[in-house]
Amino acid sequence: MASGIIGIPDSLDLNVEYLPIPTHATITEHEGHSAEEPYFDPTVPRDVNAFRGKTAYLSCRIYNMGNRTVSWIRHADVHIISVGTYTYTSDQRYFILHDNTSGDWTLQIKWVSAKDEGTYGCQLNTQPIKSYYIMLTVVGKMPDQSTYPESWWEKENNLQHRMLADVANVPAAYIANEGDMYVSLGSTLNLSCILNTSDSQLFWYHDGEIINYDSLRGGITIIVEKSNITVSTLHIKNTSIEDSGNYTCSPSNANSASTVVHVIKGECFGSLIVFVCFFFSFLFFILTLIYLKCSESVDEGCDASVC
Repeated sequence: MASGIIGIPDSLDLNVEYLPIPTHATITEHEGHSAEEPYFDPTVPRDVNAFRGKTAYLSCRIYNMGNRTVSWIRHADVHIISVGTYTYTSDQRYFILHDNTSGDWTLQIKWVSAKDEGTYGCQLNTQPIKSYYIMLTVVGKMPDQSTYPESWWEKENNLQHRMLADVANVPAAYIANEGDMYVSLGSTLNLSCILNTSDSQLFWYHDGEIINYDSLRGGITIIVEKSNITVSTLHIKNTSIEDSGNYTCSPSNANSASTVVHVIKGECFGSLIVFVCFFFSFLFFILTLIYLKCSESVDEGCDASVC
């Protein structure tokens, strides 16, 4: 155990190996694994870009992990960041996200700066140690709205135009069918987030809290499809009133996208029905105004075509 690491119980067998800091050319996953042997998914990005001041997500995916332990190591100072889901550092910017259904282990680093750049290792305490290395690069501030042509921002519902405009600037995510969404109580909520790059990790948040796929609520699944773009679809079955609120799709290296979901019950449901309800409410409002106008002018006489 390295000196200077505080807070790790002596009874915990870390089995962490301090490997030489790899160069970009030597960042590889262990190969030649058997069917039962744990191994890393080689398709998970090894090069991650994050905007300065935003949150970086470094992920590794492990198959056939069994009862072994995952550790994250920062090679710049050979420091143990985490063991399992526990972080062993006084730096509160670090957090571990784990999804049992996919075997993903993600190191989250908030408010990244240039000092966070470098190589990070996801290590599995096998014999010998298996490691998956990721290079983090911190880039400048995200551009503001003025970066894009004004005419582009005016096209509110033209997703294809937005995606094409973004290619010349920075990666950005968009939720299909933007605007408030209305779903029936007990139905399934489907949200699709589109990112114009495949080199990023996507995370879903509900009212600012990351969505937990393993919660007791159940019925939450995410399907990710990647080609030259990334499409992440969130499915929430048997919606309840508590599922209402803000939903945000947050990429690791791009602007996030949000939408507001309303889970409702009663007569006014769905975008079409909501429109009909709004129309009749507006019509009732107009008729009320006409009635009041006629009432005020009754002493002076009222045009029969109006009253």
